Amino acid sequence: MIRPMTACVIIVAACVAVAAIIAGCGGGGAEPFTIAGTVTNASGGAPIARAQVTATVLGAHQIVASTATSGTGVYGLALPAAEYVIEATATGFEAEQQVVDITAQPNLSVNFALTAVGPPPPPPINLGGQVQSTAFLPISGATVTATIQGGALVGTTTTDANGKYGFWLATNKTYVIAVSASGFKPAQQTVTLPLGGSALAVNFILEPS
Repeated sequence: MIRPMTACVIIVAACVAVAAIIAGCGGGGAEPFTIAGTVTNASGGAPIARAQVTATVLGAHQIVASTATSGTGVYGLALPAAEYVIEATATGFEAEQQVVDITAQPNLSVNFALTAVGPPPPPPINLGGQVQSTAFLPISGATVTATIQGGALVGTTTTDANGKYGFWLATNKTYVIAVSASGFKPAQQTVTLPLGGSALAVNFILEPS
């Protein structure tokens, strides 16, 4: 009884050893290559934490790997050999892409410097003008309002250093444009904003109060 059991144990152990050797001899394919780098702010070079970095096989549309940068803006991806589109995105910044080929080079450094997204440009002005004193000097900081005649207030702004102001308002409507400034009498004008792209100039000359 002892001899058959000993033989079975030896045979099983040998089979396990052979399987382990086969698995360790590249049966699972080549080791993945590495792409690593940093994501920073293009203005000043400060690291961007929690930026998303993704890898997509060139010509495909499915993301095959993704990660987030550390607190120091560092990231790393392990990928099989191929050509990839590496993209970095972060809130408040424009996305950036780079195409890389890791079929020949096992480890690549791919860094990103993202450009911050500024505030949206102001809307175009189709009703504007200038506010001056009776001495024809610009009045800065004057409050200008636009109200639909017989209706609601639709816009409020202040004049700049040159006494100028502007609104973007719906066309083919009649508005009451009113101006008030410290040390001056208030004034207003009723105007109709025409259809089309024509801009309307509404200027004011305020008398001292």
